[in-house]
Amino acid sequence: MSPTAGLGLKPQHYDDALAANAEGLWFEVHPENYMAAGGPRLRRLEAIRETRPLSLHGVGLSLAADADPDLGQLLALKALADRFEPFVMSEHLAWSAWRGVHQPDLLPFPRTRAALDRIAANIGRTQDVLGRTILVENPSLYLPLTGHELDETDFLVELTRRTGCGLLVDVNNVFVSASNLGYAAETYLDVLPAEAIGEIHLAGHGVDANEARSGSSLLIDTHGAPVAEPVWALYRRLIDRVGPRPTLIERDDDIPAFDVLMAERDRAHGLLQRTLMGQAHAPLPSPGPNLSGMTPVGELGTFQDAFAAALAERTAAPIAGWLPEGETDPAGLAVYRNTIAKGCIDALAANFPTVASLVGDDWFGAAAALFARDNPPKSAALLAYGAGFPDWLARFPPADDLPYLPAMARMDGMWTTALFAPEGRPLAAEAFALEPQALAAARPRLHPSLAFAWFDSGLPGLWLAAREPQPGEMELAEDPQGVLIVRPHEAVTARLLDRAGHAFLAAAETDATLGEAITAAAEADPAADLPALFAALIADGVFVGLDPGDPA
Repeated sequence: MSPTAGLGLKPQHYDDALAANAEGLWFEVHPENYMAAGGPRLRRLEAIRETRPLSLHGVGLSLAADADPDLGQLLALKALADRFEPFVMSEHLAWSAWRGVHQPDLLPFPRTRAALDRIAANIGRTQDVLGRTILVENPSLYLPLTGHELDETDFLVELTRRTGCGLLVDVNNVFVSASNLGYAAETYLDVLPAEAIGEIHLAGHGVDANEARSGSSLLIDTHGAPVAEPVWALYRRLIDRVGPRPTLIERDDDIPAFDVLMAERDRAHGLLQRTLMGQAHAPLPSPGPNLSGMTPVGELGTFQDAFAAALAERTAAPIAGWLPEGETDPAGLAVYRNTIAKGCIDALAANFPTVASLVGDDWFGAAAALFARDNPPKSAALLAYGAGFPDWLARFPPADDLPYLPAMARMDGMWTTALFAPEGRPLAAEAFALEPQALAAARPRLHPSLAFAWFDSGLPGLWLAAREPQPGEMELAEDPQGVLIVRPHEAVTARLLDRAGHAFLAAAETDATLGEAITAAAEADPAADLPALFAALIADGVFVGLDPGDPA
């Protein structure tokens, strides 16, 4: 495709993205947000891909770690790439995964020759598994690490030479790092080889309020503001020199309306078009040599151990040997800590929205930060992060006065699991038109998204009322209640479940026949209207198959 401008795609903009008719528009997504077995998010992305090119921009491969990229993560990424056929794939020159923990941030490292060997090996392995060339993005930096043996630009160029990867030049990252570490952004951009640049990113930044570095504030790569004018100026300088490149407007926080982002995208697109005439877009080089058989170099891992300790212990002491003399409490270290905490809190708030709304932002943020401290993510895909959160809340002393919270969290977790569960086509009522004996002997297969639970109180009703607020006060029913959650089609649905319904599903879940499940329901509530119960479950879409049994 000829170089045009695109947007980072956000779920709240799916409908706008489908309706947009701008020439050359494309979209980029973080693949970790789509590493799900099914659900509406994947279906919406498929619909958008039918009319618009896509780019996959990863945040989870941890290329700068002293270990091979996780094979499971790579295979999940390859599956997405095979499904959506992006025109380009990219990753960050940073690390996040180490010793079973995945910090939701892009962490720094000393640019040594040993680190170059290790990272080149990781890129080689990544390209081998994916079967395609990737682009590597320059990082935003906040710490003045010592011990670098190579300038960042030399490091990047050598990576492209060894592996055949291309460069994703994030101009905002260059501006932020140059301001924080005291070098010229123009010089940095001027030495990057044009033939290696496959994509450009533009984003906004903020200013750290902690003026801990000689009275000057750090710039933070927040992706939460419009692109700053100095960054636009650097962008024009870059494309004037290297020619047009596919350019993305990134916005990941304080996300405005779609048309606001499109205005920035149109500005970038206009600049590209003015430089397009007479300039050819340099193709990306072919994949480089296979370097995935190299062994860990050790030195990089030593730094990662120290940096992880500095994050956990909230002191710079473990990395003192990598800091300039006299730097005892660098503000940049707090930036990484805060970003990691925010990533975990945001993921938990997305996965447990009812809990977050009931207790408020301050209470939830404090609790989520404490949970994340002791239960850090194990994967870059945060769609299921917080599986232990309900049980943790039950042991969390400040929640003693809020005894309903663990149950609310449990139901939120059931909803989130259903949202990303595998697909299943519900059976129509006609599928059950069998002779009574054959029907009773058949074994139902339940929808893969189905979740249900029984509570010794009326908390399911309270949860439903909080999930979809209605006028008036929420009231807690005195009688026990169950809840049924399923995603039969596009949307997740939830309703109250009576004792008979719960007994039926509990039996069916254990591979009971329909006759056995109906018997369990009748025993749980002899007064239950069994035909109505069965019809309601069919209407809910909980059945996806019916395996014949032995009528005898």
